Amino acid sequence: MRLFSLKCRLLVALFVALSALSVRAQSIDDIFFSACQGIAKSQYTLGICYLTGDEVPHDVEEGERWLLEAANSGDADIQAWVGEIYLRGEIIEQSYENAIKWCDSAMKKGNGMAARLLAEMYYGGKGVQRDVARAVELLRLGAERNDVDSMYLLFGLMFSDVGVSFDEGMENLYRAAEMGHLQSQYELGKAYELGYMVEQDYIMAVNWYTRAAVSGYAYAQRSLGLMYYNGVGVDVDLEAAINLFTAAAKQGDAEAQFVLGECYYHGIGVEVDMEEAYIWLRKAMEQEYEPAFDYFG
Repeated sequence: MRLFSLKCRLLVALFVALSALSVRAQSIDDIFFSACQGIAKSQYTLGICYLTGDEVPHDVEEGERWLLEAANSGDADIQAWVGEIYLRGEIIEQSYENAIKWCDSAMKKGNGMAARLLAEMYYGGKGVQRDVARAVELLRLGAERNDVDSMYLLFGLMFSDVGVSFDEGMENLYRAAEMGHLQSQYELGKAYELGYMVEQDYIMAVNWYTRAAVSGYAYAQRSLGLMYYNGVGVDVDLEAAINLFTAAAKQGDAEAQFVLGECYYHGIGVEVDMEEAYIWLRKAMEQEYEPAFDYFG
């Protein structure tokens, strides 16, 4: 039930903390001073800096101390962030006990993310006895509190025999997509393109792919590029297709790398450029994308 890497989440959380303080231009000394004044988000930010060795020497003990100072402030968002750090155990020693403690505290304050993290623990039996029904209940609570990842996970669970109906799953998928959840937007685009779960509608597919693609979601960029390439739901536009393939390929999407390599190899939408072609084809091959191997036989 885990959606994104902890590193990604930490960067988001750190950005939120910095944005809230307007300290993106501040020095670590300013953050330290603010933390010493009891500003919880500064304390959290400083803790992350120590735990990752960013701007300060790597010091797990000092990092944990500042995280706990921040969590003890009672800020529900920070408590949820700290709970996830203990749950993942990637930059600090894993502790399901602490994860449950802080997520439960945040959840009781109305935090949707914390409800989802608790759902993950109940679903996987992490620190608690496995209880799928409780996990689903917590995901519903997270969704009610507008946690888009909870909505997306409820959509995924409609394919399992855990009591999430098709209608409930699709309703949550649409809600998450409308609220800007990129993976949900991509899934809706794919559903409309393939006629899976919904009536096939290429225009709607283009719409949802576009919404995710403009926000940088690689799968959507590649899928939208293919629609422009093939003229499905839109007029053929090779320039747009190449731009989308390039954006997705630079993010490591193997299929986009392969298609972009083929475009350079055959001169489709671009001038023939064998050097560029083999750069992208090799990248796709290195990711075990089977069609790319044909160019290196």
